[in-house]
Amino acid sequence: MQKSTIAKILMAVVLTGWVLPMTSMAEESGEKKEHQKKKPNKDMLEKYDVDKDGTISADEKAAMKEDKKAQKAEFMKKYDTDGDGKLSMDEKAEMKKAKMEAKQAAKDAKEKAKEKANDMVEE
Repeated sequence: MQKSTIAKILMAVVLTGWVLPMTSMAEESGEKKEHQKKKPNKDMLEKYDVDKDGTISADEKAAMKEDKKAQKAEFMKKYDTDGDGKLSMDEKAEMKKAKMEAKQAAKDAKEKAKEKANDMVEE
């Protein structure tokens, strides 16, 4: 056999070795996506699954969207101080600062409650 024929056969084998597994992986991932639709978590079901059937219906999804829209409006009202509908770098920095302070305050409150409980046990 000639070198070019051997090279072509070798290239075909290499490409087939790479292409076939990749196509089957793509097919599998497509199948997984179809079968692995995001299921609502427990908290979401408790809040929005009005008919308690274990799924979120179209009407229940609409209610979720309305809640999200209201939350976003409240969020923007709180942090969009110039009212342009966007968060500037300064507004984002203030938001992060406020969230960190709230997180620290919650942590401090939890720690204080723990200390108080320990003091009560010691008495």
